[in-house]
Amino acid sequence: LDFDALYSPAWDPTGRRIAFSGIRGGKSDLWAVDVETGELEQLTDDPYLARDPQWSPDGGRIAFVTDRGPDTDLEHLIFGESKIAILDVARRSVDVLPGQSGKDISPQWGPDGKSLAFVSDRDGISDLYIQDLETERLSRLTKLVTGVTGLVESSPPFSWSRDGKRIVFTTFMGDGWE
Repeated sequence: LDFDALYSPAWDPTGRRIAFSGIRGGKSDLWAVDVETGELEQLTDDPYLARDPQWSPDGGRIAFVTDRGPDTDLEHLIFGESKIAILDVARRSVDVLPGQSGKDISPQWGPDGKSLAFVSDRDGISDLYIQDLETERLSRLTKLVTGVTGLVESSPPFSWSRDGKRIVFTTFMGDGWE
């Protein structure tokens, strides 16, 4: 298959597959490639944005960025804010996280697979949030004047340690990046 562009590769927990966002004809979908055989598997096939896939620790789900929801009107080509969704890999079903507001990007799984951290500008500034997937409780982690952001739009703005005890992020402060 020919792709116009490939973005956001992410290893599955076994190290056997890589998920990525593949762009063809202006349409993005999630794909996975088996690193030993090279076999491609299309994980989504719809007109919505599919970006920044991240495998859950058990490999059964992929969190990603999408524009699906009531504020996207495909008939009139009106695209809503980006949201965090979860793909059940076996069933190919997609569920948008409840309570999404503003632009929500860059999902990362907690080490136990029961929570997701992401960046949201729901209060006007891009800050870090964690959502408990069982209780749907949302917690704000930062409140920065300049916000949490990658060095360029497509770079990851933060990373969560595998043990879940630390998060490192980038922000612009004073006269440079910190």
